[in-house]
Amino acid sequence: PSLAVSNLAEPSTRTVQVYTTVTKTREARLCSVHPTDFTMEVAKVVAQEAVYNYLEATIVIPKTLVQLGYEIEPVTPYTNFLFMKGFWRPGAFKTCGLLFKSHGYGVLLTGYAPRLAERLTYRYTFLNATKVVEALIPQQSYNSPGRDGLPGRVLYTAVTATISQCAAVVVCHPFRLLGVRLIAQLAGGPQPYTKFGLAAIFQTEGLSGLYSGLGSALLAETVQAVVMSTATAVAVEFLVPLLMGEEKVSQVGAPDPDDEDQYEDQDDLNSTYIRHFVANQLASSVGNPLFYPFQVGRTLMLVNDTNLAVAMKPKFSSALDCMRYLSHMPSHSGFMRGANIMRRFTWVE
Repeated sequence: PSLAVSNLAEPSTRTVQVYTTVTKTREARLCSVHPTDFTMEVAKVVAQEAVYNYLEATIVIPKTLVQLGYEIEPVTPYTNFLFMKGFWRPGAFKTCGLLFKSHGYGVLLTGYAPRLAERLTYRYTFLNATKVVEALIPQQSYNSPGRDGLPGRVLYTAVTATISQCAAVVVCHPFRLLGVRLIAQLAGGPQPYTKFGLAAIFQTEGLSGLYSGLGSALLAETVQAVVMSTATAVAVEFLVPLLMGEEKVSQVGAPDPDDEDQYEDQDDLNSTYIRHFVANQLASSVGNPLFYPFQVGRTLMLVNDTNLAVAMKPKFSSALDCMRYLSHMPSHSGFMRGANIMRRFTWVE
């Protein structure tokens, strides 16, 4: 769930609209909450995000360090029973264990506050930006007469998702910037940033410093929005019906949340969201190898031109320069570094 507050026609009446996002693109389910439940709903959402943000640190912190090119210990050679040789790198849990030994159990709180602020602002901005974009750009303008409408719906979903996600990135980028730099300090070297580092960055680097690496962030978000929107649409239309033994789905995206008459019963509603959940998982499996390299470049650009130990010297001149640098490296240490953070094994070619 996520929250968005709107004033209705009667000024004294305020309603909180709670959205349940089916995919990360534009699908959402709208329901009204009584005004007296406003504080409880806000507290519930913040508490859920706070707990998830802490648990997610066991993955986010090791993955961020690996994306920055930092290995907490040397690789370990390995030969399996077929005499095939390779080497292991420390995965997420082993990395966390080594960080616990060197920094204590409080290491999971590294970058906690900015990451939580990023999650809340991203969700709020994304859902409200989606509403604005959908109001300004009617879906009918993308539908072609005489066709089944699938290309138009896919294009419409990609456009709205791209605009909404980019708007959310612009709003929450300073929080992502600080969170990544706080995690980067775990690699050793200078420690210039604290949990109040946004003020320090603004004083030393100005407003442009808070949005350092924004170009690579927008590039990564655009690629992800287009890939995921297209892959989800194709999965909903073709793959999910095939897997679940159903007829072809007649539309791409979640049902219209304002139309309560479209569901025959609760089972029909649950089945709809199950289909979209399965579609989103299929799309993630297919799309991740396509947009993950841009996420690695985004993380590297967030520490670009700093005195952190993991910052590249000399600095990258642009996001494209960063991608060219990664393209000249092996996949496991270049574009796909940290993609499989749980089991990091590479065969020797």
